[in-house]
Amino acid sequence: MKRILILVISLLSAQLIYGQQYFRYSKAINGIWGEWTGSGLQIKGKFSDLLAYRTGDHPSNFIFRLETSGMEKLFDQSKEAKAIRKKHLKENQWYELSGEITFYGTSDFESFINKFPNIYEGATTSTSNGGKIRVKVSIAPFKDKDGINILNIVYNSSGLAISLRQ
Repeated sequence: MKRILILVISLLSAQLIYGQQYFRYSKAINGIWGEWTGSGLQIKGKFSDLLAYRTGDHPSNFIFRLETSGMEKLFDQSKEAKAIRKKHLKENQWYELSGEITFYGTSDFESFINKFPNIYEGATTSTSNGGKIRVKVSIAPFKDKDGINILNIVYNSSGLAISLRQ
C-alpha cells in the first residue's frame, strides 16, 4: 500500500506544477541565451498545457499559453520509458517535443521575446493582439523523483527558457 501511495504521489508531482508558482526565465535573442532572471509572473497547469499570467490576475487572462504534444510519454512508468529517462539523464540528452504557443502583447514571437516579461499592462487574452505559432520544446533530462526543471520554447533564433526551481 505504501509503495502504491509513493508511486501515485511521484506521478502527480512529475506531471503537475503545484498550483500557482513563480518561475525564472532566460531569453534567446538571435540565437544567444541570456542570464536567468525572476519573471514576476506566475505559471500554472500541467506541462502539456502551461499558462503564464500576472500576479493578481486570473489564469484565464494569460500572457502566454504553451500546449505541448507527446508530454505523456515522458511520464510513462513502464520499464522501457524509465530506461529512456535514465539514458537521457546519463548522457545529458534533452527531450525534443513539438508544441504551440499562444502569446499576447504583440503579433510576432520575436517581439514577444524581446519584450518579455515586460509585456505592457493589459496585454492579455481579452484586450490585446497576439499570435499563435508552432514551436520546438526542449526539456532538460530529469530524475523521476525531481520532475521537470527546465524547458525551452524555441522558434527560429528566438526562445524562452523556463525554470521552475527558484
